[in-house]
Amino acid sequence: MSTKTAVGWDIHRKFSQLSVVAQSEQGEIRVVKRMRLEHVDRAAMREELSKLPPGTPIAMEGAFGWPWIADLVDELGLDPHLGHPPAIRVLAKNEAKADRMDADRLGRFWLRGIFPESYLSTPEVRQLRDRMRYRMALVQLRTGIKSRI
Repeated sequence: MSTKTAVGWDIHRKFSQLSVVAQSEQGEIRVVKRMRLEHVDRAAMREELSKLPPGTPIAMEGAFGWPWIADLVDELGLDPHLGHPPAIRVLAKNEAKADRMDADRLGRFWLRGIFPESYLSTPEVRQLRDRMRYRMALVQLRTGIKSRI
């Protein structure tokens, strides 16, 4: 019996809610395991994620704090995918809203093939974007100071 597995990852500022979701050959999708990971305990996060088979798809919503999580997941040999928040909201508009349910839903969307994916930029691209934003802020500050003089 072959099953497909995915992880739905609901991200918050201080913690994440994860749901390991499996799909049987008959197409039945069920939650295998749920976890709450505290972001301050990175060692526990690594330990829990290292139990997953390499290449397991991780479906997460593009919320605050996703870049370091995507890097961690990628570093551990898992397959991170970033979801488009407005499209996910539309797909889930008639469903209940709770952290566990959000994580379950992301995993189910991935297994059903309806996960609305966003571009997951590489760390190098994210660093260039951060530098450009910082430079723009400095230029705006300089312009404001010149205007005041």
